[in-house]
Amino acid sequence: MKNKWSSKKVKSTQDWLSSRWPELFAWRPDQKPLSLSIHKDILKHRAENPELSSRSLSEALKRHVTSYGYLFGMQKNAHRYDLEGNKVDSVSATHRKWARSKLRLKQRLAQKVRKERLTRLNTKTSRKTLQKHVPVRMDFAGESGAKRAAPVIRYKTSRKKLIKREVDLAS
Repeated sequence: MKNKWSSKKVKSTQDWLSSRWPELFAWRPDQKPLSLSIHKDILKHRAENPELSSRSLSEALKRHVTSYGYLFGMQKNAHRYDLEGNKVDSVSATHRKWARSKLRLKQRLAQKVRKERLTRLNTKTSRKTLQKHVPVRMDFAGESGAKRAAPVIRYKTSRKKLIKREVDLAS
């Protein structure tokens, strides 16, 4: 039976990578591009992390390489880096083009999701369900019996302006 990887194992692998090599794997808006054989180099350090498996490492690297910061870094930086932080080789034009297309695809998908959420919030039925499921807010005294009015700001796309509404929070 193959060793199964889980999200927790991948997250622990990502945490280990960022703590072991923070200049390469810590989150930044523009991360350094990794060398092409970095997978093999990291597996040589398996003695430091006995839970490290090839499959969880490949998934962690996949998540890292497809992150926004890495894709921005592929466009900004001209060289790839190894584990010690040395420049290894240059980033090819095809890899830059791949990073740019992947970044645009991720941005389009995020924009589509945002639009869908806004349209769901602007429909009448979702407003009613949203008002039904408003969480209970505690009073300063710690009593949940008192009703309080809190302003809720919603963005209406048809008129392009902000509308303030008072909503009674159920206790």
